[in-house]
Amino acid sequence: MLLISYRVELARKRPPLLAALKMKHFEDLTAALGAILINRAQRDYECWTRFVLAADRMLAKGEELAELYGTKLPAWKRQDVKQKGLPTCVAISAPVLGSPGKREFILMATGKVQTAPQGSVWTRETWSDRSIAFGSFVMVKESRQRSDYAWTWRLQEHIYEGIKRNLIRWVKSGNASAILAETQSWLRCYPMFGGVRRQFRKLLMSASKLWIACHGNAWPGLAVEQLPFKMGFSAEKMLPHSQKSKQ
Repeated sequence: MLLISYRVELARKRPPLLAALKMKHFEDLTAALGAILINRAQRDYECWTRFVLAADRMLAKGEELAELYGTKLPAWKRQDVKQKGLPTCVAISAPVLGSPGKREFILMATGKVQTAPQGSVWTRETWSDRSIAFGSFVMVKESRQRSDYAWTWRLQEHIYEGIKRNLIRWVKSGNASAILAETQSWLRCYPMFGGVRRQFRKLLMSASKLWIACHGNAWPGLAVEQLPFKMGFSAEKMLPHSQKSKQ
């Protein structure tokens, strides 16, 4: 019934802007993670599910999700639905790092999805209210220097531990060129949200101390001060890494 009501209402009130609205398909991971973060932190989309598909199925899957969950609804219509005590949903996709032929999708829904009646369209998915994960990242709430807490992204623990093991191995073997190449690659591969930056800061500090203790000369890798800060999510500040590197 909810699906039918979406279609009827949109047919009656379709604004000119609606035709231009699409599911959020991002080509830049930084922008995708920023959008997910905003939907969780500011718009109360706390339940989620995710899956990976072949890239050539992206557009068709987007249309399917719009039909099922109203992911193309404009903001004013979402608010109407929320005020009726019904679930709403947003959908985001981005490329899978290291797998150019694949895309990862995440559906994010309001908490009302957990009380959707049995047999409704919402029960087709297995919704989680645990920490949101996307790609190599997990969303957490961390303390900041100004003594408050904020949502941010961190590398998932198994990813971080893998990076750490490799770096420590190269430190112990004295492979300076590998250390430089690896630490510089972080700037290209990983958006420096606050949580990610703090992870790499900690790793650089411990690895550089170990290098000096083992080899007695200057640290050959990236310096802590070279780690960039991720500041906000305006259109200007959410540029792809390729554009940022040219500025």
